Parts: sequence; structure tokens; C-alpha cells
Amino acid sequence: MSAEDIEGYAVRRNSPCLEGEFSCGSTWSKSWYACCPHGSVCPGAETNYDNQICCPSMMNCTAYIDNPPVCADKTWDLYDHDGAFCCEQGQKGFRVRDTVWVGCLGNDTAADPKYIGLTPISKGAALTTSTPKPSLSVSSTKTTSTSAATTTATSEPETSESHTGAIAGGVVGGIAGLAAIVVLLFFLLRRRRKHQPPAVTQPELEHMYTQHDFQPQELPTKSLPIQLGSHECHELPANQA
Repeated sequence: MSAEDIEGYAVRRNSPCLEGEFSCGSTWSKSWYACCPHGSVCPGAETNYDNQICCPSMMNCTAYIDNPPVCADKTWDLYDHDGAFCCEQGQKGFRVRDTVWVGCLGNDTAADPKYIGLTPISKGAALTTSTPKPSLSVSSTKTTSTSAATTTATSEPETSESHTGAIAGGVVGGIAGLAAIVVLLFFLLRRRRKHQPPAVTQPELEHMYTQHDFQPQELPTKSLPIQLGSHECHELPANQA
């Protein structure tokens, strides 16, 4: 934060300053306080000034913030009653009748009849609201000004839900892939079995032999050839008279 951002008039609160703010101390009635934003200090906390201001150091910086007067936080609304002071947006500045005391109250807060409402002399910069934009891995946030000003985009870190969704998606994808492989293998094996010829069993062979009246028989044993006896040649006798 630059010195320009932390120079300006303090905000008035009906309670002690918020955490991180620098307290200038109570202003009146011991319940109203002047507070400076984080990063600035209040010289009036040590030295009595007519009005409470916020500066980069304990040196009086009124000369730098009084012409024109500005609030230390650019979103605060600026009021004036015998000296400038600031209120948060959504609150209304007032003065106490017949005094120089001032303060800020919410619009829904019941005011004391002695409180007289004031009109801001300048309105603070519009507050911005963030609307998250969903995403699987990274979510981006678009910041839109309530006064139709400028829109800016910022990225935010992944949440644990994004990691969980990515892991779950990976597991489901892996299971689906494995199931597809199993189905493909089953289809191929079934198709291969359809194309194989059926095996013939022993009972089927016997049935085939019975239908054709054919029984397997043992071949007959061949007998050895018999050697013929020797025949002697005899000369025929001469014709007898």
C-alpha cells in the first residue's frame, strides 16, 4: 500500500476499532472511536489534534489530505461538520445537537433524537463482490463493481473437491477401460470356438460302425507256401509185342 492510500481522515465507530486497525482513541462519550486502516497510524493518538487523521507516520500529514479532503480508505464516505470525518458505506454520518460531536450509525439503528443526520460531501469508491466460477481443476473469480465500473478476473487455487473429482474420474475411466478389454477377449474366444470342428468321441465312433454293419476285424494270418514233392522222370517201356 502506498503512502497515498493510507493518508486521509479517520472513520468513526460506535465501538473499539476493528482488528488490524490503528486506534486514535475515544472521541466523546467514551464509546465512540476514531480508527485508521491497517498500514497507517494516527498521530492524534499521541498529540491532541482538532480532528483525527491517518498518516504513514506519526508526523502530521493534514496538509496533504485537506485540499481536497479525502478518507484514509477510498471506500469510505466523507462527511463534514466543523471538520471532516468518514463513515463506512451503509452507515449514516450524524452530528449531536448543539455540539461538535460526530459519529456514524447504521441505517437500521434507532438514533437518539439529538442526532442530526448529515449528507456526505463525497461518496466512497464502490465496494466489489466476488462470485466464484466453477471449474474441474482451477476456479476463476470475476470481480464486478456494483457501480458498473471495471471487471477483473483472478484465479483461485484448486479445492480438495476438484482433486477428489479428478481422482474419481480417473478410477471410473480405468474400470471402464478394463471392462472393455475383458468383453473384447471374451468375444474373440467365443468366436474362435465356433470355428473349430467338434471333436468325435468314442461312443460316436461305435455308433457309426453299427449303422454301416461294419466291425473292425483282424486280418487273417497268411499260411506259408508248401513245397511240392520231387518227381522222378521214368522212361516209358518199349512197346511190347
